[in-house]
Amino acid sequence: KATATDYSSKDKSGAVVLNGNSTACVWKVNIPKDAVYGLKIEYCVMDDRLSDVRLAIEIDGKTPFKEVSPFSLRRLWKTDYADGEYPFDQDEDGNDLQPEQQDSKVWISDNISDRSGLYTEPYFFSLTAGQHLIKLKGEEGSVAVSELYFGNDSTVKYEDYIKKYSDKQV
Repeated sequence: KATATDYSSKDKSGAVVLNGNSTACVWKVNIPKDAVYGLKIEYCVMDDRLSDVRLAIEIDGKTPFKEVSPFSLRRLWKTDYADGEYPFDQDEDGNDLQPEQQDSKVWISDNISDRSGLYTEPYFFSLTAGQHLIKLKGEEGSVAVSELYFGNDSTVKYEDYIKKYSDKQV
């Protein structure tokens, strides 16, 4: 799940701005052990376009797999009420008019995943222990990126939990 933070409430002075004109930034990351990792990115969309931001990714100079490059970062929208409160404006027949939508301009922390709906899980990357270079390149839109997080889901299935603790007394 994505989480959002008020844009103005967080110090993001070290954020990198990637534009749709192929600007790029490279991060050095240290991976503690060989494993499969998800990549979470903390970002804020900077432009007023209607479409998602698209970025390309390379790990150690290579595109990890076709579906991930480019990938999309979604925007969060909010309703712009004309007079600042409900009910909505109405037309001459008394029908509610749909209010304008505005980009909420908040910091979002979200896993890189398939936005088309073909895959429900976030993308995962097989990484070896040691240092890796992660390059993000702007493809469409403008976005500020403050942090990248590599992590793996250590959630234990219920069946495995039961097996592990079945001989323990409660």
